Amino acid sequence: MTSSLSPAAASPISNAISGPVAALEALPAAVAEQAVHWFVELGVDRPSAATLSGWQCWLRADPLHERAWQHLKSMDAQWQTLPPGLAKSTLAAAAPKGRRRALQMLCLLAGGGTAALVAKEALDNGAWHADFRTAVGEQRTLELDYGTQVVLNTCSAINVEFSATHRRLRLLEGEILVSSAAGTPPLLVQTVHGQVQAFGPRFSVRREDDSTLASALQGHLQIRPQDRPELLTTLAQAQRLRFSASSVAPPEALDPDSDAWSEGMLIAHGWQLSHFLGEISRYRRGWIRWDPAVAGLRVSGTYPLADTEQILKTLTNALPLEIRYLTRWLVMVSLKG
Repeated sequence: MTSSLSPAAASPISNAISGPVAALEALPAAVAEQAVHWFVELGVDRPSAATLSGWQCWLRADPLHERAWQHLKSMDAQWQTLPPGLAKSTLAAAAPKGRRRALQMLCLLAGGGTAALVAKEALDNGAWHADFRTAVGEQRTLELDYGTQVVLNTCSAINVEFSATHRRLRLLEGEILVSSAAGTPPLLVQTVHGQVQAFGPRFSVRREDDSTLASALQGHLQIRPQDRPELLTTLAQAQRLRFSASSVAPPEALDPDSDAWSEGMLIAHGWQLSHFLGEISRYRRGWIRWDPAVAGLRVSGTYPLADTEQILKTLTNALPLEIRYLTRWLVMVSLKG
């Protein structure tokens, strides 16, 4: 005896899947695809320590990443209750015409096996195959040709394109500090948001999901957004600015200790606690969450980035804070008492 699935019978399944699909599709396409990548990477029997480290770094880099991951887990739980073929067809039906490429990858994932490998290959690009990269809490100094030194901060990845006529660094994720000798060929740093050209010996670039932050430590920089090259902007020494692919924010004064991370230190001058915790969370595995009541407290001081546990303990000596470890990976910061 054969059976068929009528539209009425399919509706509850489709409704169960379509919620997470719609939620995932509402996120930026790049975030959705990154979530799929890590879903595949962690699906192996024994993911490596490097894989787990990279996933943790990505997960806590932005609240959108955690949202995408939770949506994926929700979809996966639904798939487990359906036959593989039905799961795939239901997901395809739930997504509207013109759905993002990330959802196409999710359809492949629903099929498992070889399909998952296809998805992995399709998503393995950019930072996953960088020339140089660092893990959570790791910093690395590179000595490149033409007297160029590059310091990679935590969770960073670059490709190096040097020739006799040009020098280009592609910052795929994270943050770099660049120092160059005098008289070397022009140096460019490219991110997904645009291009930074250096006219000076020392500068830094930090790539985030929606923008890039460029800082001119010595000399000046020229900023050219990817989609609006006519917005070419010159950044003077001791200034920084943030730009996206289509816009450039006004320059602002550079914190004189903004490069202290390259010496393994974080120096805060009256920072809001929310900003401070966000910064140190970049250097540790897991998540730091805080009660809104403490977000506006001010933090000053010099802190060694190699020991974020000690930093958290130090905060309780200076501020009325309570640090609770809800799990090994999740820390909650709230008002004491």
